[in-house]
Amino acid sequence: MKLDLNELKNYPELLSKEHVRIVGHMSKRTALYLIQSKLLPAYYNGKATRCYYVKKQDLIDFFEDWELNPHKYVAPEGWYRSTKKAKPLTIRINPDEEFEEDALESVKSLKHLICWTDI
Repeated sequence: MKLDLNELKNYPELLSKEHVRIVGHMSKRTALYLIQSKLLPAYYNGKATRCYYVKKQDLIDFFEDWELNPHKYVAPEGWYRSTKKAKPLTIRINPDEEFEEDALESVKSLKHLICWTDI
């Protein structure tokens, strides 16, 4: 993330989330995280889309603080995933032709851990 003050002069006093994203060189999800977590002060207008607006001065103040404390603005683990939940571990086993029958039975006893399409 970085702020280009010359680029910021071309924007209105109230910036949409999209403007914040473009001027601040950040992703849409990062901008949303900063706004929803109140790390970047924003006005919420109640609409379903285009609902957040940020004052120019608040954006400038945010970047000044971000320069001093970047660790404060790191998104939590899982924020950039689409589900926000950790996916379960799946073990895929590709047995070769010499795979013994008793070994196959012991693998089948672990049915909650493996993907059956691979056996």
